[in-house]
Amino acid sequence: MFFWKNKNKKTDMQLFNEKSALKEALLDNLASLCEDGVIYEDAFVLEDEEVYVYADILALNNHVVQVVFQLHHEWMQEAFMEVIVAAGDSDEDAIFHACEQFYEQILSMYLKILKEPNSLDKVEGFTQQSHNFYVCKSDVRGIGKREGVVDDFWEMLKFDLIQRLGNQRVYWVKCFASKQNNKVECEVHINSREAKNLSKKLISYASNWDCLSSFHTEKQWILFVQEEECYEKSIFEKKDIISFTKEAIRIFEESDEAVSLKQIRQSILDVCKDQSLTYELLSFIPELYCEYAYPQVEFGEKLFLVQKNRKTKELYQSQLQSFGFIADTVRKHLELDEVDDHIVQTVVSRSMNAKAIQNSVKEGIDLKELVVSGIGYLGGSDYILR
Repeated sequence: MFFWKNKNKKTDMQLFNEKSALKEALLDNLASLCEDGVIYEDAFVLEDEEVYVYADILALNNHVVQVVFQLHHEWMQEAFMEVIVAAGDSDEDAIFHACEQFYEQILSMYLKILKEPNSLDKVEGFTQQSHNFYVCKSDVRGIGKREGVVDDFWEMLKFDLIQRLGNQRVYWVKCFASKQNNKVECEVHINSREAKNLSKKLISYASNWDCLSSFHTEKQWILFVQEEECYEKSIFEKKDIISFTKEAIRIFEESDEAVSLKQIRQSILDVCKDQSLTYELLSFIPELYCEYAYPQVEFGEKLFLVQKNRKTKELYQSQLQSFGFIADTVRKHLELDEVDDHIVQTVVSRSMNAKAIQNSVKEGIDLKELVVSGIGYLGGSDYILR
């Protein structure tokens, strides 16, 4: 039996060359939009500001492109990442529009704060001390048409966002709202993590849109950068917190009911050599296991710092530099490492929220009706809120 070769099938070399050409087109477009930069290997670089931008095409079909952009700078512990979808009259036109969106909505904001901070408004956040931030916002952009005035998300959420600022140097906020027929979807992300209560506020807003098209979206970026004078750099980098979290997870999972929390605390302290991070790991890990074990329950984004002879301090998770890294590490472990349910329940048994949930269930309350406002954690008199 004979088979004809598919003459239209592209070779690996052809596919590689096409991919390289598209990558080159992305970088060339960024260079044309932002003339201060240069192309260096596979990155667009702004040398004076030490900003690096990487871009890759995820999909390209029928003149619609999906591009992932990454922005790297020394102020950010995590690279900024955003996926942008754009359309055009040709593939080249679509790629240009994607780069244009990234430059106008994101890169230009960051460069403005780097180059002209004194021209911007300031806001003040507070944890254990005041934190002053420069604030910059993009225009509200979207797809489709609707009746009425397009409201500014920053003006709508200003008070709530300022409350969520802590000691991180940079906070990226993405506000997105969409309505398709009667289906409404909204999200507010602070440094890539959803602020669910703020998402709910946008849902009530977008539900009232009178759309002229079947699909309508609106999006705005808001950028906060803390003044250098009041920023206290953490003694830990992201990789350190992730490493210590993995060790603390191991300690919790290897400790049966006979091992006291005091013993677990000492074992964690022996690893990370820091009292404040030890308090956080000791409290947050069981509560994050609890969230995993009870997916039907709605969990809020607050933290409650309890210290002896002091008033309980109410915070948001975004205000702590460590919380997001700890939470991401725990979730990845539970989702990817196939942890035995008995081990999960052993760690959950040390959660204060789990005890409250179990008491509510005993009283006949449905899990879907429960709302847990946040996580309480203990801190000694020597605790430093970073």
